[in-house]
Amino acid sequence: MRRRQEDRRAATRTALLEATLRCLGEKGYAGASIGEVVKMSGLSRGAVDHHFNNKLDLVAEAVAYFYEQRFERLERRLITEGGESLNLSERLRIFREDVDAWAPVGFEIMVATRTDPDLETAYEARINGRRAEMVAAWERMFPEFAALASPERMIGVVGAFLRGLSLESRGRPTARADALFELFVAMVETAVEQKISSVIDSNS
Repeated sequence: MRRRQEDRRAATRTALLEATLRCLGEKGYAGASIGEVVKMSGLSRGAVDHHFNNKLDLVAEAVAYFYEQRFERLERRLITEGGESLNLSERLRIFREDVDAWAPVGFEIMVATRTDPDLETAYEARINGRRAEMVAAWERMFPEFAALASPERMIGVVGAFLRGLSLESRGRPTARADALFELFVAMVETAVEQKISSVIDSNS
């Protein structure tokens, strides 16, 4: 009986977090009110109040949940589901697919955490103890970067490019975005072959 209650609470909490993310993607941070989350989740306002203190608490938890889910999904594809057989180009292609799939929510989260100091602080408090674990996970997902002076910085470069490409290609023909991506892949492969990430480090 107690286990069923715990499962129900966990399911309710997850439903609220996922509804919050959908709300962020569709209505933006300003429009992601608790009332909208209630409508999208099909749950009651009482359910929200039972699990979260206020909108800030709810959104900060949803942002942390968003990144945790992304990590788990990428880890499955790049590590546990035969990922060891993938080459760097294939890994980067999967990463691009992930960025594109979550672009509406991801970009809104980036804007929200950069424009609302309280939200940024609340989110940082939730992931602060996991930074080393997250960096290690990225390095496992892209083992090709291990020989570079700073794998973490190269991963940062890749992430920044893919987010920018996804943003720029919204509403545009994909041929140009695809061509830019292929050029970027070739540049990253060259960087790995020549171990030039020290250039990135020295200019950062």
